[in-house]
Amino acid sequence: MKLIIIQSVPACLKAAQKSIENNLPNKFPGGIIYNSNFEDVLNLIPKEGEVTVITSNFFHDSLHVKFSYAEKCGDRLAELIKEINPIAKVYVFAEQEPTFTHVDGFFKKKNVDNVGEEVIEVLWDLGLLEM
Repeated sequence: MKLIIIQSVPACLKAAQKSIENNLPNKFPGGIIYNSNFEDVLNLIPKEGEVTVITSNFFHDSLHVKFSYAEKCGDRLAELIKEINPIAKVYVFAEQEPTFTHVDGFFKKKNVDNVGEEVIEVLWDLGLLEM
């Protein structure tokens, strides 16, 4: 199983990565991909196999090549990911609740200063740490 963590704010992404690396070394043998860019992440989605994506709801990318700023939200990302890999699971981890057309679930980000700890809670809640 591949895990992809997408947080649009680089500091949040870094906090999540540091927390996972420090607290869960070698827990995900399939690897973890960390990214903060809506458009770039679409090139990283495996076309087959199990993949779990934990993403922001809104993106602040500076370049809008394929998608406009207004299109860059968690639900749209979930739709595009599922076009690439229909069995992918996409969960939004953000301060604001997403539209639930394509998203599989939502985890409210309680405090941006504790993103690292909160992302580990999300992994527990998803049952990814009980394997």
